[in-house]
Amino acid sequence: GSGAVLPKAAIATYFMPADRQADVRRRAAGKLDIVDIPRCAGEQYPRLILGRNDIALYERTHIWDHAPGALMLEEAGGRIARNDGSPYRLDVPGQGAIAASTPELWDLAKDVLFD
Repeated sequence: GSGAVLPKAAIATYFMPADRQADVRRRAAGKLDIVDIPRCAGEQYPRLILGRNDIALYERTHIWDHAPGALMLEEAGGRIARNDGSPYRLDVPGQGAIAASTPELWDLAKDVLFD
């Protein structure tokens, strides 16, 4: 991870409706540091692996955007899964995923953003 006091969470709020954006910001306040994201998931995964960011929240999970990065992240010890905790699988359509540099940070993100 980044080693920051508050985990750095790259969250693509621009795909969210206004009420969801407000809910995410409210939930994250004092628990996660929401940081700017690149407009490309392919750039976000290396940021997680290299420790620039700790967590990424995705609203859209197209296979072509996430397959390579998800594999790299998990091989490096991170975790990606659907928002409900089910595995991110290429053959199962769905929306929404949390990616994190460690399983512990993934658990934190789910607790903060969805529980």
